[in-house]
Amino acid sequence: MKRVFAISDIHVDYKQNMDWVDSLSGLDFRNDTLVVAGDISNKPLLFSKALECLQKKFENVAFVPGNHDLWVRGTDSSDSMEKFYLLNNICEVMGIKTKSFLVKDRRSVQIQPLFSWYTKPEQGEDSLYLAKPGEDPNLSMWADNKAIKWPSMNGFRHPAEKFINMNEWQHDLTDEFPVITFTHFLPRQELIFGLANPSVKKKFTDPFPAFNFSRVAGSVLIDRQLRNIGSSLHIFGHQHRNRQREIDGVTYIAQCLAYPKERHWAGIKDDEYFPKLVWDSENGFVKEPEY
Repeated sequence: MKRVFAISDIHVDYKQNMDWVDSLSGLDFRNDTLVVAGDISNKPLLFSKALECLQKKFENVAFVPGNHDLWVRGTDSSDSMEKFYLLNNICEVMGIKTKSFLVKDRRSVQIQPLFSWYTKPEQGEDSLYLAKPGEDPNLSMWADNKAIKWPSMNGFRHPAEKFINMNEWQHDLTDEFPVITFTHFLPRQELIFGLANPSVKKKFTDPFPAFNFSRVAGSVLIDRQLRNIGSSLHIFGHQHRNRQREIDGVTYIAQCLAYPKERHWAGIKDDEYFPKLVWDSENGFVKEPEY
């Protein structure tokens, strides 16, 4: 049996996170595929080290960049698009999947990586923005403001539109098998918010009341594209909140390792946390309650 697992936001700049990657079994996943939905490290050497470690544990590793991966501060890249091509070249040399591929068995599935970015509200109606009382419209605490540097978009309105256009030339899918797509950024507003869970007794308090995540969450363009492709399941990351939600025939899943302090706050023990199983060749897509 072959299986597909999902993880994102592994942030191996934190030693505890790199130790978690290292601790994954070298035997349990040898026939399996791991989808890494962005945010490994902004440091190319750490980025390569983490992927090399995962590659030894899984048959296939697939990846798309997140915003942290494209930070240029402290690197030799002149801008974030140059950094994007650098990471894709590293993946190509290593054999990491960044284009569509088939997981083939008695039941098979196609996996389509999709490059993406977020649309800010001032950039167009394809933003996921929702107003928040008392928010800072300048996002002064958002590190991308200093760490991301874009060149000219050459006719595209913003980076999200450019990446969506790049995806049009990246996929080679058929109607014969179901499709799993994945991005780092969110494709829909609904996925920003969790569902009510009566078993959770800890009251949520907003640690950053002036920060409005929806300004940099993702883009409507992502959802439009994955539905045009015919995706049945979409994996995403970015917000460091886990989700499983079915909306209009597509299942959306986020499984983020996130920062050590966030796992500690949530009461998650590292040795009990694993990539999420989303598909296997015996049963197909894995169904779970929504959250």
